[in-house]
Formats: sequence, C-alpha cells, structure tokens
Amino acid sequence: MFIWTEDKKRWYKDALEYTGFAKMVAEHLKKYVSSEETVVDLGCGLGTIDLLLAPYVKHILANDISEIALDDLCHEMKQNEISNITIHQGDWETLEDEGSDVAVTTFFGSLEKEGEKLFSKCRDRLLLVKRNSLVDYASLPKGIGHLALALDEEKWLKDRNIPYECSVFEAEFGQPLVDEEDCLNYLESYKMDIKDEAIHDFVERARLKTNDKGYQYYLPNRKEIRVLCIRKCDVIK
Repeated sequence: MFIWTEDKKRWYKDALEYTGFAKMVAEHLKKYVSSEETVVDLGCGLGTIDLLLAPYVKHILANDISEIALDDLCHEMKQNEISNITIHQGDWETLEDEGSDVAVTTFFGSLEKEGEKLFSKCRDRLLLVKRNSLVDYASLPKGIGHLALALDEEKWLKDRNIPYECSVFEAEFGQPLVDEEDCLNYLESYKMDIKDEAIHDFVERARLKTNDKGYQYYLPNRKEIRVLCIRKCDVIK
C-alpha cells in the first residue's frame, strides 16, 4: 500500500507540474461523465485529477485514507475556490453503496479481486484508469518497474463477454529531482533495488543537460494509459 509522506507529496506534485500527466488523464475522463452526474474517486491521493474534473460534473466525493494527501487537497480547493468536492478520509469500502453515479479509480483496484465492491460504490458505471505497459524508468537498471493491469482487466471483461468502452493514450509521467541528494533520497524512499556500484552510473544517466525549471535530474517514465468505462448494468444483472 502506498503511504504518503511530505517528500512523496512534493515529488508527486513536481512530477504532475513538470509533465502535465493529470491534465491528460482528466481530459480522457471527461468523455465519460456529464455535468449532471456525481462522482466518487476511490483512493484519490492528492486529488489533482478531481480538481481538474470538478468543473465538468455536479459533485465529486474524494476518498483516501491519507491525512497528508487530503489536507493538501483541501488547501488546493480553497486556493482554487472549488466548492463541489467533498473530502472523505477512510477506507473506501466503508463508503455508502451507490452513493454516486460514477466511481473512478486511478492505478488502484482490480476487477477480479474487488469488482463487486467497486461496482457497489456507483449507480451507473465504473471508470478504471490503468497502465498498460511495463512501467520502467529508462535510466534505471533492469528489473525496476512492474507490469500494469490494464490488459488483465480487459481480459477479465472479455472472458465474461462484458462490453466496455476504452480510451487509450500515451503520457510521460517521469520524476524531476532538484539535485543528487534528492535523487538518492527518491530511490531510497521507493526502495528501488540498485546495487551500490550502479548508483553513480544511474545518477549520471539521469542528469539533465540544463537545470530546466530548477531540476538537475529527471527519471523518464513513458506510460500507455487506458481508461476503461464499464456500465454496472452489464456486470451486475
């Protein structure tokens, strides 16, 4: 389970600003919601996507277990004068069943393991934002990264003849880092298993040619993303 810290919050926000990743995700989610609908975001994290999606829906319930993440979302809501987001701290499974028209999860949840519970949180449809490639920093040694779940989710749906809509796009969501110390702290925080003798080589390959926006290092991370839209009535008969 991902645990937010102040450092992880800073790294994540830096990556979002540097790459514009959240804007791309929100643009694709907009296709599947309307201004008259309510949305629940299960495991919203910092809620950046919710902030971008808020103008296009009636209301968003942003759920996460992390006080650090939700405090940041609360601050951003005030800064941007957004009033149609309600924050809920706690386990997503404790949320009211069918409390919103649409449920959204981003890089979280599994249809095979939690499908029934995920669908219980929406009245009409579930939107899954999933990776569909090997998440692998180009500058990292072999073995770093993990297989994403989009293909597994689609196989689960196809095996059951469940119809769904799919939006596919590629996006960069790498990590900018201010200096070598920040780079090493990032690797340590995420427990990336790089042998001591490879650290120097890795750091050199991650160095930017210019201090773009104040960052000396960048870890590339190109992702193929799929937004799967599944109607509850096609799953729960």
